[in-house]
Amino acid sequence: MASRFSQYALAYARGLIRAFVPKRDGGPPIFRAPVHPDPIPPKPVSDPPPRTYDPNARCDYHMGSPGHWTDRCYNLRHRIQDLRDQPQLQGLREFKVEL
Repeated sequence: MASRFSQYALAYARGLIRAFVPKRDGGPPIFRAPVHPDPIPPKPVSDPPPRTYDPNARCDYHMGSPGHWTDRCYNLRHRIQDLRDQPQLQGLREFKVEL
């Protein structure tokens, strides 16, 4: 029987698990305001709730719905990675804006 790590490594090698580019500054979450005219509506909580569900946590990407923090939002991570993976953006450099 394969270990959990080797199962994960095999799934990653087959492209079944996505690798995310980490934020470089390690600061606050990237997302602070709605960037789309139609924000993502909150999903109903399953019964029983997931093991990682936190009723005190709020996600700005999901219009403040409870369950997880914005910086731990998998849907937001996938959306950001989708944008980073677009060929039109591959040549752009990352830059930091000082306010």
